[in-house]
Amino acid sequence: MGPDHPGRYAAGVRAPRPENEEYQAVTYEAVQILWFDAVVGFGLTDERAIDAVRALRTVTHGFVGLESDDAFQVERDPADSYRCVVDPLINGMRAEAAIGGPGTAPLHARERS
Repeated sequence: MGPDHPGRYAAGVRAPRPENEEYQAVTYEAVQILWFDAVVGFGLTDERAIDAVRALRTVTHGFVGLESDDAFQVERDPADSYRCVVDPLINGMRAEAAIGGPGTAPLHARERS
């Protein structure tokens, strides 16, 4: 990602067409590794894991879009601002997992119906 790899992030956002099985397999694997595995440690239920992944992807997508458009001109490291948005999401996931109890299991991308 970033200026050294233009288009890499955009390529990872697109959903694969149903007829392209190889692209689907690679996409699901990437989503599993980059997003679902990131929330596994929180112990969220299947449905809440999907919600958490969508929230993280939404924040990341918006932030990357704004940053790539040079929208952050104020003298502050954008990474600090990103953490300001992501940290409350992570704390919310931790709190939700604590409420859900230890028996909850996160969803893996390939297990979706």
